[in-house]
Amino acid sequence: MRDLAQFPLSSGVMLGLIGYGIISVFGTGQLIGDRLIQRSDWQRSCQQVLTQEIMSQQTVPQSLPQLDCNALLGGFLGKAGKEVCHRYGGLTDPLFNQMKARQDALRRAAKSKLTQAKARTSSRCGCAATKVLDQHKFAFGIHAGSLRIVTPRPVHDLQSSLQSALHSPSCKIEGGAS
Repeated sequence: MRDLAQFPLSSGVMLGLIGYGIISVFGTGQLIGDRLIQRSDWQRSCQQVLTQEIMSQQTVPQSLPQLDCNALLGGFLGKAGKEVCHRYGGLTDPLFNQMKARQDALRRAAKSKLTQAKARTSSRCGCAATKVLDQHKFAFGIHAGSLRIVTPRPVHDLQSSLQSALHSPSCKIEGGAS
């Protein structure tokens, strides 16, 4: 092992540089990375993209035609059917009311599922940002330590890194948009 006295720089300068590097990687690098992600408006754009993905995957229950006694018997039996409906009222109303109630329940369930999936987009976008900061802490440290003169590829391609992290299995949520 070499003695620190043989290096062209003094041991105090070497320790200072090592300390600066550690602070850059674990302190200011993370801070600079977080600010770059915030400045890129990642949270808002990520939530918009995920919301569009969720909405495109939603299936909307098909609506039933409005059927009543006149529509059913009047069209089938003509004037006699309309007269039966007028005299006896809505013979078929309970059936069609049940079908309409079922369709309304399906619509409400789909809307609830959409609302819950939209609520999870925030945590999923935050997961992607945290994952990028953790995976590329040395790149952000170099960027911060060089006073932003040196921009490593992960820092330069920040949006691409964030998108990759967003679609990684660790940031996907069960039941959410995949």
